[in-house]
Amino acid sequence: MADHHHHQPSPPPPPSAMTPLALDGLANQRSNEALLRVPPDKMRKLEGRFEGRLGQPSSHVRGRANPPSAAFGDLSNGANGSRGASLGGGGGVATIEQLIPSNAGNGSRGGHVSPQRPPDWAATPPTTTATAAAGAGAHTAATNNTSTYFQQATSAAAAAASDTYEKDLEALHAAHRRADAAERHASSMEAELTKLRAENENLRRDRDAHRDAARTNRATAESAKLEVDELKKELDVRKAREARAATLLAAFAHRGAECGRELCKRRVDASVSRLGRPGVIRTGLSMTGGGLREVWEDGEAVRDVAQKLYRLSDEKAELERRRAEIEARRGALRERAAATEQRPADTESMPPPPPPNTADEASLREVAEALRARQSSLAREEVALKEERDRLEREKIALAHEMRRQRDEEASRFLGSGIRSIGGGGGGGLAAIQPLPAPFPAHATWTTSHPAMLNGRYLLLSLIGKGGFSEVWHAVDLKENREVACKLHQLSNLWKEERKASYVKHAIREVNIHKRLRHANVVAHLDVFEIDADSFCTILELCKGPDLEHVLRAGPLPERVAKSVVRQVMSALRYVSAPPRRIIHYDLKPANVLFDEAGTAKISDFGLSKEMDGDVAPTANGIVSVPGTSSLSTFAASAMPSRIELTSVGAGTYWYLPPECFPGTGELAAGTAPPQISSKVDVWSAGVLTYQALFGERPFAHGQSQETILREGSIAAEARKGVQFPPKSGHISEHAKEFIRRCLSYHQEDRPDVATAADDPWLRA
Repeated sequence: MADHHHHQPSPPPPPSAMTPLALDGLANQRSNEALLRVPPDKMRKLEGRFEGRLGQPSSHVRGRANPPSAAFGDLSNGANGSRGASLGGGGGVATIEQLIPSNAGNGSRGGHVSPQRPPDWAATPPTTTATAAAGAGAHTAATNNTSTYFQQATSAAAAAASDTYEKDLEALHAAHRRADAAERHASSMEAELTKLRAENENLRRDRDAHRDAARTNRATAESAKLEVDELKKELDVRKAREARAATLLAAFAHRGAECGRELCKRRVDASVSRLGRPGVIRTGLSMTGGGLREVWEDGEAVRDVAQKLYRLSDEKAELERRRAEIEARRGALRERAAATEQRPADTESMPPPPPPNTADEASLREVAEALRARQSSLAREEVALKEERDRLEREKIALAHEMRRQRDEEASRFLGSGIRSIGGGGGGGLAAIQPLPAPFPAHATWTTSHPAMLNGRYLLLSLIGKGGFSEVWHAVDLKENREVACKLHQLSNLWKEERKASYVKHAIREVNIHKRLRHANVVAHLDVFEIDADSFCTILELCKGPDLEHVLRAGPLPERVAKSVVRQVMSALRYVSAPPRRIIHYDLKPANVLFDEAGTAKISDFGLSKEMDGDVAPTANGIVSVPGTSSLSTFAASAMPSRIELTSVGAGTYWYLPPECFPGTGELAAGTAPPQISSKVDVWSAGVLTYQALFGERPFAHGQSQETILREGSIAAEARKGVQFPPKSGHISEHAKEFIRRCLSYHQEDRPDVATAADDPWLRA
């Protein structure tokens, strides 16, 4: 039995590498393979033609025992490559199916072939001897013919099979290559498929996550929507609550302002009887053109102090007279005693004069001591009365200021009946009087005077002061819930259009300058808006403390306090004069130095401020550099000073202006070009302010009016002599006096600039 364990067939070597014997065996094998590839229907036709050539054997022969397989031998072994198979004896004709073993294909490519099972008639014994002999002869002839034909057919088939083998081998290699490519492609596709499956899985998970997130987001959105709705409701409630709170705040502010006004009126009424009131007297005769003059009528307290001082003066005079008499009598007694001691010898016979009465001398001495004690007491009373008189004088000034403020407040057009809304948004026009918004305290009672509401948010409470063309009001910002100062600028209907345009121009310049300043010692500018065609408002920081002018009415400041105030003022001036601002305040005076609740000094009122030319800037070494020029085009500060032309001659407060601001009286002669000024103007003003804070009076033209100063040139005349300090100034340090001398130098070239003055040793100590 052949081994049925099949191995993987390997391709045979090419025909060019085979021996002739191997080629014959390969040809026989290819012929068998070619016959195996013949379809069944064609195989039957081929068998018919084969039988026709060999002759049709009789049925007896075909049916006899001796099969042709013994004559042909085991043809199935032809697959093993044997050419010399002997043809055994026996009768009968072999068919094609018997010539080609059923498993011939198993021996192709050199494989093992199982032996063909002999047919059933091979085991049948022969019937008779004659039949066997006849069959043997026929079989021999048939075998010879068949062998010849089969050899021819096999040679042709071998040649054809060799060509077919080459083609099949090439096709096999191509198939192997395609199989390898297909396998690689399949592997690549498998990897790609795995990758796509992984991506698909990731996408599926992402899709599920997105769906979950979408459901969560929808739930969150719904929850957020509910929360937003709740917040909107809460916001509406809060807005309504804030509106009611703002309304109540406005109501309480109004009520507080009314109570404050009523209290101020009562204080004024109570003070009038003590301090007096302004009155009017007629000067001259009416027929000769006499007029009216306002005078102050003293009150009871002032008159009482004046009477006490008058009586004290009379008593002092009486005490002085009596003391003189006592001294005269004591002198007479001393003369008598001296005369007694020096009596001549020739007068010894005469009776001696009576000796001086020692009791009279002692009594006179006691009376003189009592008079001296009374004089000392009167001196102390006089000092106290003078202090009281000075205090009453300050109260009189404050009372006159308060009475003037109340009169201006009642005359203001911003104080009317009910709450008015003026200047809503950025528009103009005076709106109609609006009633108080609900809810409002039902029990609230109101007088006929209530301030206005500006720009829909600023509620005016009380007038702080009034200048020539502006009013400053204490107000509350209902939007920011803070107290502010409202400065209201108004144009007079009597002005010409040119004057109105000039005022508006200067007011806009002041706003543009002030709103750029942000410093701790500068009053903050918060807002500006138009009220109507003839007025607008600027919102400033509110300083609840007094101004420096009010503080100095009580007397000079201690040097330590004065130095602190001047240091803060110089810090503000250094800020405003430094690039890129380069601003000259030009109106620095005690009234423009305000104090907040913490005592911080802040400069205000930039209505007369000047902006320096930005094209000229002094450098650190005193050289002025001109942008756009080379280093060779620099000039000394004296040749090209950092100054501007003073176009507003006559403006400002004359006591605090330097000589260069008065053309024709100082450095400049009349008819010359306008004076050139610099930031050293503010240094001069700071020196005057320091002098006044330390000594209680101005250094130049003290007690003179502005008309006299301008007419007589008092500032320039006195400043040329240099600053003079009061006799009793020993309590002031020399460093402070030197600082004042440097700031009040007559020539501005000798005067320090703002930065140098701010770094003065006295201020840094």
